[in-house]
Amino acid sequence: MMYIEGFVSFDPKIGICIPEIRSSIQWPNGYILLQKLDYFFPTKFIIGSKKSGQQEDSRLSGISNPDSLFSLSDFEAYLSKHSEEVGLGVWYDDDTNVLHLARDIFGIFPLYYIHLPNQFAAFSTNLVKLLMMPLVKQHLKIDHQRLTSYLTFRGEQGKDYSADTFYQNVKTVLPGHILSLDPTELRSKPFFSFQLPQSSNHHSAADYKFLFRDMLATSVKKNTLQEGLLLGSHLSGGLDSSSVSALTRLIHPDRTLHTFYYSTQKDPTYDQSFAISVARQIGSVHHYVTQETNDFDIVQLHTSLHGYPQPGLISPASQDSLMKCASEAGCKVLLNGSDGDSIVGSGMELPEYTFYEKNWLLLKELLDKRVPFFTLANRYKNWDSLSKEEKSAIVEHNFFYNRLTAVLRKDGVKHAFDTYQELSSHFDLSLPYFLRRGAAALFKKIKGQSIQPVTILREEFLRDTRFIASPSRGLSASLMETLPDTSRQWLQDVYTMTSISLNESRHILANHYGFQNRSPFYDKQLFELCMSIPPIAKFGNGLGRMHFREAMEGILPEHVRLRHQKTQVGSYGVDVTLRLYDQAKDFLSESTQVWDYLDKSLFNSSVKFLKIKGLPTDQYNRSMFHVTRAISLASWLDWQKNLK
Repeated sequence: MMYIEGFVSFDPKIGICIPEIRSSIQWPNGYILLQKLDYFFPTKFIIGSKKSGQQEDSRLSGISNPDSLFSLSDFEAYLSKHSEEVGLGVWYDDDTNVLHLARDIFGIFPLYYIHLPNQFAAFSTNLVKLLMMPLVKQHLKIDHQRLTSYLTFRGEQGKDYSADTFYQNVKTVLPGHILSLDPTELRSKPFFSFQLPQSSNHHSAADYKFLFRDMLATSVKKNTLQEGLLLGSHLSGGLDSSSVSALTRLIHPDRTLHTFYYSTQKDPTYDQSFAISVARQIGSVHHYVTQETNDFDIVQLHTSLHGYPQPGLISPASQDSLMKCASEAGCKVLLNGSDGDSIVGSGMELPEYTFYEKNWLLLKELLDKRVPFFTLANRYKNWDSLSKEEKSAIVEHNFFYNRLTAVLRKDGVKHAFDTYQELSSHFDLSLPYFLRRGAAALFKKIKGQSIQPVTILREEFLRDTRFIASPSRGLSASLMETLPDTSRQWLQDVYTMTSISLNESRHILANHYGFQNRSPFYDKQLFELCMSIPPIAKFGNGLGRMHFREAMEGILPEHVRLRHQKTQVGSYGVDVTLRLYDQAKDFLSESTQVWDYLDKSLFNSSVKFLKIKGLPTDQYNRSMFHVTRAISLASWLDWQKNLK
């Protein structure tokens, strides 16, 4: 495992215990400790210090011929020049008594710290070890604002990743930033910038085919370079993981490659068929991972490894089972297709943008292209027998119902009605359709079968936390300076609290199981290319992600390359969540602290909602979220008592 920690005292009265480890850098009031694996990392880990009256001591892991680092300016220049390769960086200057921390540009590696002015600063890549430091333990308080967003459905999904953790005084270094901590204050700034390729007149996905393929293949190669490491790949059967697995085989035709599949469906045959097709084509050693059923035990294990509540929508048993299987197979590298959607882009945002720009002719064309790939077609039993015009009408009405509902919630009834009137002059809309859907939604709410509330937090707790101001300048905004405004949404999609929290979680679990997680889509040049490709090229024939699909022609089986239905959690998630609840039920009844935060009646209502049969699967999502997060919170609160 890779592990870095350190400590700096700003108060002579505070004594420190310097570890007696050879790979540490020490000075009178602090130290930096680096423990690393004996095998290759595709990223560089840099620690160094400048000591008063002494020669500098710098150590760079993963570099055969490191540049000489003699000062903070050298350190910052190195970060800027090698930003794509830096995993973590630490520099201490004894002359100024300032500690500088840097983190990789996509937030793959966590880096936590605590800074108490005129007292001390401590940092670690392992949150639990940081929390266990005796001095740190004395200053731990729960961050109620972070807890509120964590316990709100989609409360973190579109939110910029921030430095906040579940502890008020404990923060994280922002991805792509260098954080400077002196005795009285701290400062954070980016050490890199994105640079888009020069714009071209290309508007076809085929124009980007080979460039995209070469960049993704280069990233896969970089992440699998060292010979002798057994390679594994999470192969779900989707476009992202299938492409990573297939390119790995293309690059390493003679190396053993293990692939791992687990199902999120009661009937796994549909998704499994895609994964098996890829596994057969690339000749991998394929594993069907059987999910363990001791969900609550796994939640408690993950809580003890993370030091905070588990971040998923449902029980982490599937992910844990996959990682355990990869570890038992002897894999030292586990590849994945994480965040391929956000990095690559789909063009599916184009109809919504066109709607708000009121470009009705283009919107009509885009919606017509979506008809063959309509994701809700299975809700219409006679879909295949309908005419093209009838299918187009269904797609349009579904699209406009969602847009009008959003306008209604944001701007009120009058604005929604005015928008409907304007749409009616360009599209053949049926007012009874919208009234029926609205009435059906109201009836479900009255009957108790509507979608559950966004949070089950106690009202008095919400009153105390909801008015805390959020930072005016977020992470994505800090990285926007060299980019056009059209790139803003891209950065917001990649740098969300949800995405980076999952990156951190994968790193923590991989450390536990003894291998490295690698995510080839997190590549700076690949991301810059994808930001520069026009949305119309990505949208293509309406299937979306066409620049990606074109690049994989001849590499993936055609039915995988052109697959348009994404894997959903489905009713399987409901069963797993109820199983987790049954296992944790007694624990919850004994736990009083969790009900200081959550409304017990709303929690019971969520459990009851999950037991309703026959609803569309997406309507269970909020209830699955509430039940899983409530149990995760209870587990964390209990773990904290033992920590103290």
